[in-house]
Amino acid sequence: MKDIIRSLSLKALKRFANGGDGPADLLQEIEDLRKTLEIRTKEHDEHLTEVREERDHWLALYDEIKFAAEFLMSYAKNDVPKLSEQTDWETGKIVLPQETGTYYFNPAIMLEPDGRIMLFTRRCRNKREKDEDVYIEKNDIVVFELSQDLRATKKSLLQLISHYPLEQFEDPRVVKFGDKYGVSCATFVPFKSYAHQGMFLLDKHFLNVGRLDMIYGNNYAQAMINDGHEKNWLYFVHDNAPHMVYSANPHVVVRLNGRLEKEEEYVTDEFNPLWKFGEVRGGSNPILCDGLYWTFFHSSLPWINKKRRYYMGAYAFEAKPPFRIARMTTLPLLTGTNQQDWWPGLPAVVFPCGAFFDTAKNKFVVSYGINDVDCGYIKIPLADLLEVTKVIRPKRDVVNKENPIKLDDVLDPIPQRHKLQRNKKSKYDELAKRLDEEPQGDGEKPDGLA
Repeated sequence: MKDIIRSLSLKALKRFANGGDGPADLLQEIEDLRKTLEIRTKEHDEHLTEVREERDHWLALYDEIKFAAEFLMSYAKNDVPKLSEQTDWETGKIVLPQETGTYYFNPAIMLEPDGRIMLFTRRCRNKREKDEDVYIEKNDIVVFELSQDLRATKKSLLQLISHYPLEQFEDPRVVKFGDKYGVSCATFVPFKSYAHQGMFLLDKHFLNVGRLDMIYGNNYAQAMINDGHEKNWLYFVHDNAPHMVYSANPHVVVRLNGRLEKEEEYVTDEFNPLWKFGEVRGGSNPILCDGLYWTFFHSSLPWINKKRRYYMGAYAFEAKPPFRIARMTTLPLLTGTNQQDWWPGLPAVVFPCGAFFDTAKNKFVVSYGINDVDCGYIKIPLADLLEVTKVIRPKRDVVNKENPIKLDDVLDPIPQRHKLQRNKKSKYDELAKRLDEEPQGDGEKPDGLA
């Protein structure tokens, strides 16, 4: 603004010195300049006020978000106790070798017919490539033989068949196909491919004798040609045929042939409408126990710093097509925590990948990953699991986006109690009264009852 006034003033003086403008012209020009200065000063003040208001708005918003983030961080550090303090069931660590820069997590445990306990787990190593300062994460699968107290006694590194030189492997699940181990896991080429599901057949010496890549969903013959991520497929053998659980809600089970090609697909919609801890995704391969196939799953919800907190639950499905879900937990069995085996930047993870049933003690033994750095276990009696799982009612407990569940449909019928304890009579009281009043002949049943 000052530069403009100075420039105009110099021009006016030059014109006056050369006789170009008279005093009246100069006075008029001075008045015009004064008005221009007032207008520009007002505009400048208004703009400055607008900028200050916008600045104050963003500063206030920043302060609010900063306060909320600091509060959540502070709260999150104390909101979930250690895993061993979350439950009365036996929990603990699976004892594996300690190696610098190496982490074992997301393990699949299994019990052999001869009593041996095997553990297939993801190994993650941070390695420096050549003379570079950048550390590259490498993932592969290792198998351990465990003692009865779940301590590693033997170790074997699996040399899995690769499609690409840089292909990596993570999150194994294991199932027996006759005398072969079937190890399914996610494979990927870092920064180049989607997550891909592959099945690797191992002999009794853990040598990889075959690889099968099932074509289903977004999964194709190789990781680099997938249409999207595919993870957490769960295999089991039913009626001597391989089957695969693809998703929980809807519950999709696929019957396969010996080449893992789809033969038939079963889809059911029954689900626990009270589960409110995120999308249920695959965990441990199903185990047949007490007439039902049991699997321990994981789910997750947003947590802090764009990370997620994971939860572990369980459901059981019928041991016959279409494999409808029959029981399911309502509350988590375990919740991810940052109170152990955690440091900033990690999610809070409990990630089940394997389980077996101990018939001698009538308990499930479940293995899970802890915060992407360690392996844990939990032992849950079958009787307790039956007690904490909700019976899923056919065609009633159905959850989908098109037909949201109603509260009346969620709640089980109230158990019969003494009438004096309730002031308001229900439809069940009226039905009981009507049935009592209706005369019944020998061998006859009330109308409306089969």
